[in-house]
Amino acid sequence: MDVTRHCTAALLGVALLPTLAVGAGFDCERASTPVEHSICADAELDALDARLAELYRAARERLVPAEREALRQTQRSWLAARNRCGPHRDCLRAQYLQRIEALAPPRARLTHSGPHYQLEASYPVFAGAPETINRAVRAFVQEQVDAFLASTEELLADPEPPLGPAWSFALEGEAGHRTDTLQVIAFEGYAYYGGAHGMPLFAPLLLDLSEARALDPAELFRADSDWLARLARLSRAALAGRDLLGADADWVNQGTAPVAENYQLLLPGPDGLTVIFPPYAVAAYAAGAQRVLIPYAEIDDLLARPLRAP
Repeated sequence: MDVTRHCTAALLGVALLPTLAVGAGFDCERASTPVEHSICADAELDALDARLAELYRAARERLVPAEREALRQTQRSWLAARNRCGPHRDCLRAQYLQRIEALAPPRARLTHSGPHYQLEASYPVFAGAPETINRAVRAFVQEQVDAFLASTEELLADPEPPLGPAWSFALEGEAGHRTDTLQVIAFEGYAYYGGAHGMPLFAPLLLDLSEARALDPAELFRADSDWLARLARLSRAALAGRDLLGADADWVNQGTAPVAENYQLLLPGPDGLTVIFPPYAVAAYAAGAQRVLIPYAEIDDLLARPLRAP
């Protein structure tokens, strides 16, 4: 067990009353309360605490500042209820499961199977949001699914289709960074059409909250800016120090060239803009996808809208 693990209370970002929990997380070697000892000594409770910490962090990132205080207050109340369990494992476990269920965002699932293939997609549902927002998310997912189904129909129509193991498509979306006007949903997954291996999928959804529509990556930038050239330069500089398993300069330069098709996978986040280069874009499949984080300070002058959370 990692004795420097920070428990859920650390995510509150404030010093809570001693009767609730330590404010900055605790070193399990220095655990002093029955609750702390119980969590540190139990593998399942430790895992539940880590899962709750992840969900709490994600929930905060989905909210604008005005909504975060309400979340923090509900977390304070939960911590008080959890600590009233004392060292009783069943009580602690029940409290964690209840809070995890409360913080886990609702999701929708889409499944389908056909001749020699199966697919599954899941995506977040935004409770309380206008229906136009959820409709836009569903439409985006359906677009990805329809593309897979069209490919399978084309392959199956071939007199000698590339069969072998069943083909598959899996896509999962997670709500991430949010500003007053933008909700980022990171869709990732895997598609297999036969052969030695499938391909990882990356499909960021940049959802304009005011118009309930998916943004083209170019819409993040001013129309009169040379944003492609800037991203190309910064991406090449970031990739220069990496082990790309033998990829030569021509490969990297082609994959990072300042053309729109190389910069379709953009993920705004709290610390900057992540550019995703899928396998084969700048290196061999074995090197995996390459992600480059570009701090906003490097591109603020190019942006058409603020991407930092307010």
